[in-house]
Amino acid sequence: MDTNGILQLQWHLRDKEIVFEVTVNSRGFVAIGFLYQNPKFSGFDMALAWIHDRTGKANILDCHGRNSNFEEILKDDTQNYIIDREGYQNLTHTVITFKRSLETCDPRDVPFTADTMKMFWGYGERDIVSTQLDKIKFKAKGIKSIHLLNPSFKKPNNQSDLLHWDATVKNVTIHENFDTIYWCKIFKGPNLDVKHHIIGFEPIITRDILTKKSTVHHMTLFECTERAFRKNTKDLDLWTKSKGVVCNSNDSNIFSAYNWDSCITPVASWGVGGSSQYLPEHVGIPFTGKYYMLEIHYDNPAHKTFEDNSGFRIHYTKNLRKHDGGIMINGVTTSNTQLIPPRQKSFRNLGICGQSCTSKQLNIFPEDGINVVSVSFQTHSAGRKFKFSHVRNETELDKIVEDDSYNYNYQEIRQLANETKVLPDDYLIVECTYDTQNRNLATLGGYSTKEEMCLAFITYYPKIDLVGCYSMVPVQEFFSYFGVYGFYGVNMTDVENMILYGEEIVNRPLPSVKDIVLSNEVKTSNDDFHERYKNSLLNKLVINDPVEFHDRTFMRHLYQLPWEDASYASQLEHLMTTGRYMLFCRIANDSIRAPTEIIKYPKYVRKEKEVDKACPYHIYLELLANNSTNLHFHNLLLNLSIILTLTNILQIIHFYFM
Repeated sequence: MDTNGILQLQWHLRDKEIVFEVTVNSRGFVAIGFLYQNPKFSGFDMALAWIHDRTGKANILDCHGRNSNFEEILKDDTQNYIIDREGYQNLTHTVITFKRSLETCDPRDVPFTADTMKMFWGYGERDIVSTQLDKIKFKAKGIKSIHLLNPSFKKPNNQSDLLHWDATVKNVTIHENFDTIYWCKIFKGPNLDVKHHIIGFEPIITRDILTKKSTVHHMTLFECTERAFRKNTKDLDLWTKSKGVVCNSNDSNIFSAYNWDSCITPVASWGVGGSSQYLPEHVGIPFTGKYYMLEIHYDNPAHKTFEDNSGFRIHYTKNLRKHDGGIMINGVTTSNTQLIPPRQKSFRNLGICGQSCTSKQLNIFPEDGINVVSVSFQTHSAGRKFKFSHVRNETELDKIVEDDSYNYNYQEIRQLANETKVLPDDYLIVECTYDTQNRNLATLGGYSTKEEMCLAFITYYPKIDLVGCYSMVPVQEFFSYFGVYGFYGVNMTDVENMILYGEEIVNRPLPSVKDIVLSNEVKTSNDDFHERYKNSLLNKLVINDPVEFHDRTFMRHLYQLPWEDASYASQLEHLMTTGRYMLFCRIANDSIRAPTEIIKYPKYVRKEKEVDKACPYHIYLELLANNSTNLHFHNLLLNLSIILTLTNILQIIHFYFM
C-alpha cells in the first residue's frame, strides 16, 4: 500500500465476503480501515489486528471513530471483522488474514460496494490491549482511493513473447505562464511486417523529485490514418523528429490536433491516479506500427516551469489473441454548451450514444454486438458521481458502471467482473454529477481543469470503426433555456459553427457592451470573472433578443441568473437532461458516413438502484436523501416506524444521534 513496501495488502472476494491478507514490516499491530462515504456523516470503520507475542495467536478488533482525525478509537458492539486463518510473525514481519461480510447491516461498518472507497492504513510497534484503546496514539500512514470489488488487471503469466515500445515526450518544457496545456507529439511505431496485438500498457510519468507529484492530468495515445494529412507521410516522418506542439494552437502553419481528423482512434488512455491496464487473455488491440499521436494534458495550477518525459509503455506480442479489441469514447461533447451552474450541491450532465451511431443500417455494430470489458471515467475537479447506463428496447438494463463516490483524482480503469454486451440500436448513457458549492461562476465544458468534461473510455471487442459517440444540447435550444434568442451580428447557425468547429467572430460589427449595474457579489469576483472567461466565445456574444437582456454578453447574463433559487437550477437540469440532444459519431473508416442527428431523450423504464431493506440504516439513509434537510425528526421516525421494529429504530438513533 505504501511506496516503501512496509505494508502490503491483498484481497479477494469469496461469496458475499471479502478476505484480506496484510503483511507489515512490524511485530506490533496493523490497522486497515475505510472512511465513511456518505457526506452526511464523518468517521471511519477500522480493523485492528496483531499477533500476540507470547501465544502466537492472531487477534482482531472491529473498531470505529466519529470523525476522520483518528483522535478517538471505539470498539464496535458487534465484531464483524474475523480472523480467517491463523497468522504468524517472525523477527521482522507480521502476516494476518481476516475477513468481513460485504454488508453487515451494522451502521458502524462501512459497506463494501462497487463505489470508489477511501482506504487508510497504519501500524505500530506494540500489540494492542483491547481494554486500552483510548491509549492508542494512531496516525494513518496513508490514505488511498480504491475500487475494492472490481477484479484487478493481471499481467500475463508468460511474458517471454512480450515486446514493448515507449511513446514518451522528450524533455518538453512547460512554462510557468500556462496553468493548463495540451501537448501533442507524433510517433512512428516499431517496424512490424504483420499485425501484432497490444495486450496492455503502463503509464510512464515524470514526477517532482521532492513532492513525488506530477502535472500530468491525463493522456491518450491515438492511432493515426494517412487520409487527412496535407501532403504525404514524409511530412509525418518530419513530425516524429519534433518534440511536439501545443495541440490546439491557432497557428495554421503548424500541427494542430483539433484540426487534424486523422489521429482519432484511441489505443491507450490514462487519467490521474490510475495505474496500468492489461487486457483479458482473449482480447488484444491491433498494432501495426503505424503513426501515433500522444496527447498529454498538463495541469499546472502552481505556474511552475518544468521539464517532462511522460507517456506510455506499450506491451505487445506477435501471438495474436482470439479477438481484436478497441477503445471507444462516449459522453458529452466537450464544448461551452456543457454547463454546470454555480453554488450547486448536485447538478447532472448527460451524454447519449444513440441509434444514430449504433443503428443496424450503418453496419458498424456486428449483429451479435460488442462486449465491454473495462471502463474509465474522466471529469475535472467538480465531478462527484458517475453512471454508465445501458438501454435496450425501452428498458434499462443493469448499469455497466455506477459510482456514487467518484474521485476525480482517482481515474482508475475499471475492469468489469462480467462483460456487458451492447447490441445494435442500444443506447449508452453517460451521466456525470457535479458539485459547485464553492464556485461563484458558472462552469463550462472545456479542456482546462477549471472547466469540465463528462467522458467514458470503454475497452471492448470485437473492434469496430466507431471511435467516439457523443452528444450535446442543440445550440439554439441551449440558449433558449436561458431566455436568449438572438445576438448582434451573428445568427444561430453562425453561433453553432463557432461552437462546433471553432470558427471565429470576424468582420461582424458588434455593439460596445454597456456598463451593467453589478451586484456586490459580482463586483468582488469581477477580476475572477474576467480572467476565467475573457477568451470564451460566450463572453463575445452580445444579446439583442430579448430586449430586456440586450447589450449583455451571454456570460454576464449567466452570472446574473438566480442560481441561489434551488428550483431554478432544478428546472434547468430537468430541461437539459430530458430535452433534445445532438448526436455525433466519430468513425475511423472514411467510407462510412453517419450524419449528425437531433433526437429526443429516449423513453425507457428505469431500473432503480435497490435499497437493501434487510438493513434498517439503509432505509434511514434513503429517506434522508429523499427528504429535505430540515425534515423534522418526529416525521422521520414516523416514516421509519412503518417498516422498522422499535429495536431497529433505537439502534439507528443510538448510532446517528447520540
